[in-house]
Amino acid sequence: MADKKGFDLAAVLGSVSNLDTGATTDREQIEYIDIDLIDADDRNFYELPGIEDLAANIQLVGLQQPLRVRDGADSHVIIISGHRRHAALRLLVHEGLEKFRQVPCIRSEPITDEQIFALLDTADASVERIADPDATDKGAELKSLMSELALIYANSDTRRMTSADLSKQAERTEMLLYRLKEAGLEFPGRMRDHVAEACKISKSKLARLKVIREKLIPKIMPLYEDGTINESVAYALAKMPPEMQQDIITYKPNPQHWAEYYVEQAQDNINQIRGQKCAKCGGDCTYQVERLTHNFDNCNHDHCTQCCATCFNRLSCKDVCPELAAEIKAEKQQRKDIKKQERLDAQTKAAPRIAKITAIWQRFAQAREASGKSIEDCLQAQGIYVTNTVVRRHADYETGREKITEMSILPFGYSGSISDIEKIIGVADLLGVSVDYLLCRTDEQRGAVGAELGDPDAGV
Repeated sequence: MADKKGFDLAAVLGSVSNLDTGATTDREQIEYIDIDLIDADDRNFYELPGIEDLAANIQLVGLQQPLRVRDGADSHVIIISGHRRHAALRLLVHEGLEKFRQVPCIRSEPITDEQIFALLDTADASVERIADPDATDKGAELKSLMSELALIYANSDTRRMTSADLSKQAERTEMLLYRLKEAGLEFPGRMRDHVAEACKISKSKLARLKVIREKLIPKIMPLYEDGTINESVAYALAKMPPEMQQDIITYKPNPQHWAEYYVEQAQDNINQIRGQKCAKCGGDCTYQVERLTHNFDNCNHDHCTQCCATCFNRLSCKDVCPELAAEIKAEKQQRKDIKKQERLDAQTKAAPRIAKITAIWQRFAQAREASGKSIEDCLQAQGIYVTNTVVRRHADYETGREKITEMSILPFGYSGSISDIEKIIGVADLLGVSVDYLLCRTDEQRGAVGAELGDPDAGV
């Protein structure tokens, strides 16, 4: 075995990529191949999104870039690059558009074993070469492994990949590098560094993808692979124990709306509920499943994790623990009774003011009718703009058609209220004079004042 030297992986992969794609200084020739003779590469692990949109674009403007292929078996060719274009063309042919059956392709020349060994030698890599019949097999194995690595290396630059694609790429790259090592290729340093170099991503991102790939439970993994949840959410979940991930996917709906913060908050909520004791009896909560469902599905309060016995919202919550049913029913009835009593107290308190307002409107109507004046005359005397609405409202108050409350207006001004009258009366009572005296209607300080407004014996 030759001495072990440094291994420049990027240089080797870039050179192999050029060989594998047939990139030379000579002009490449396009040939048309029947789509049924074009096979996808079994080693291609990349997702093929947006096939229908791509097919519509090809149907509109034609195929803008030929497929690159290599020789396969039985006159077939295998795709090197262009799997999405191939899938889109197949869709068009399946829909009856036969003009897309003949596919423009560029055929790449196969890589020889000697080319692979020459590249490795140039890159100062150390590979054991055995001068026996198996040497050719070793070259074929290296060629296959290096070709697939080169495919990955090239796609790192040209393909727009999702986080899930990158994860699959990193997993496949790591496997290929280990197989190269077993085949006799020596390269120094940590394997993670070489994987990151081949995939052209940072080592920290590679570590995150590895955690997701190894720790995310199977029930959530498809959501990550199809883009329903993003990388940050998947990483937050992957760091949790499997049973916690299972709880979240079971009880937290709408994963397309998940965010890293909400997933971590869900973990805290689940931990609180799972380990909580009943605030009423002190025992283990027997209503955990229902509370978890309520917490993530029906509750308007995202942090509703306390025991139902102490929850401020328990009287209106439809998912409250059934052990509290009798207690809650009694408390609801108690609150209902309290509110009823409050209404009665408010009515009793308002009754004297309502009586005063009613009496004022009655006296005003009596005085107006006795003087032969109309409602319009009284409004104009106060400088109030006369409208049908204002006249009708005054008439309704006078006749009692409009229910009078303690907030009803008086027949004086635009918005005269009983509180204004009570203030004047209160000052007059304090000074021991009549209201007429305060308003300069008389010079007599003490006039005839009734005990109550509307009292028939007033002034006697």
